Amino acid sequence: MLVATRDAPVKSFTYAAVIPKWTSALLQGEPVFINGDGETSRDFCFVTNAVQANLLADTVAGTDARNQVYNLTAHGIRGKNNERQTLFPQFGYLH
Repeated sequence: MLVATRDAPVKSFTYAAVIPKWTSALLQGEPVFINGDGETSRDFCFVTNAVQANLLADTVAGTDARNQVYNLTAHGIRGKNNERQTLFPQFGYLH
């Protein structure tokens, strides 16, 4: 089974690191930065989804499932602005 992203073979972990960086800055009372307009978004895949897909792929009899594309994402597309609106108020910041 090949697991790939739709827009690049190698992803930067910068986007994934934004939540821990923001949380750390908010806890320390430091400024929080959003690069660009904050509309960059991703749809995430849970590790359990990938594991389950691999296990299920091993149980398929015949060839009907071969050479097919399966979407394992969580369909929870989140942008940085969405994350900011969720996270910041928990630290007493309105913006």
